[in-house]
Amino acid sequence: MSFNFLTLTKSQILIICTAFILGIILGSSIINLIIGLQLDQLLYEKKKLIAQVNNQQTKLNKLEKSLAQRKKPVIQNIKIEIETKLDKHTQQNLEEEIFNLLNSLIGREISKVDTQLLGTTLENRIIKTENENFKLNLQWIIIHPTARFRFTTQEEKN
Repeated sequence: MSFNFLTLTKSQILIICTAFILGIILGSSIINLIIGLQLDQLLYEKKKLIAQVNNQQTKLNKLEKSLAQRKKPVIQNIKIEIETKLDKHTQQNLEEEIFNLLNSLIGREISKVDTQLLGTTLENRIIKTENENFKLNLQWIIIHPTARFRFTTQEEKN
């Protein structure tokens, strides 16, 4: 009498190997999806923090220069609000581009800022991001030590 422990036919071995390989592929796909989402969030946070550091450094340099020159009230900070349904990365790029346009206001005397000229300059302005163009619609401006701007955007066709 012979005892056949784990005797498998060629087709059974092929099915087991196929199931094993399919499991590896499925498992790696799920891990890739999970890691991809986390990586996307980390890249967003990194870019946001780099933009904050750059903004703070620009503000600090302009404020130090301004305070050394005069003691009148000056614009110390710029806050940009965008009402949009765009994804967070595109909105972040837009805010960065708008800040780059407005950063010359930091350190400027509040009484010397021409809000009409500023509003006319910003209204209907086309902002280019990495691969899209957006038209800015200025909602309001508040000039105070913290200058606040609110925009809505429309995607422009090339």
